[in-house]
Amino acid sequence: MGDPFSVAGSAVGVISLGLSVCQGLITYYGQYKSFHKDIHDATSHLDNLDCILKALMNTIKQSELQNASLTTEPARIAKDTIDKCNQKLKELEEMLKKCKDTPIATNLTSKFSKSRALYPFRRDTLLALRESVGWLQGNLENSLSLLNL
Repeated sequence: MGDPFSVAGSAVGVISLGLSVCQGLITYYGQYKSFHKDIHDATSHLDNLDCILKALMNTIKQSELQNASLTTEPARIAKDTIDKCNQKLKELEEMLKKCKDTPIATNLTSKFSKSRALYPFRRDTLLALRESVGWLQGNLENSLSLLNL
């Protein structure tokens, strides 16, 4: 296992990616959440994931600042779990890129028109988003629990 700072550094990179993707998706979907229950549910899940990622980042930074060893068995397991989340976060990052490429019609005025014309994704995509975020939440909560031991 590498030195504690390189271990923490790679985890911080994964968490930073997660925070960036989460904030982007929250910003994108946030403008639609009052239009449809699926979008509201997805943004709620993203808000929760964002909180978990911030807590993880704080825990890792405190460990670094206090010069605590991140090479203990629980810390290694937590780091491996965080690393496994990287691929799922990259998938969400691709989804975010697609969201940003979706044109937004600014000249629509009625709420109904916006909700129909600007509904960003099909229901299946939103359900996949919620599933991915739920998987990430579970894994990252476990990592947070291990790091707080």
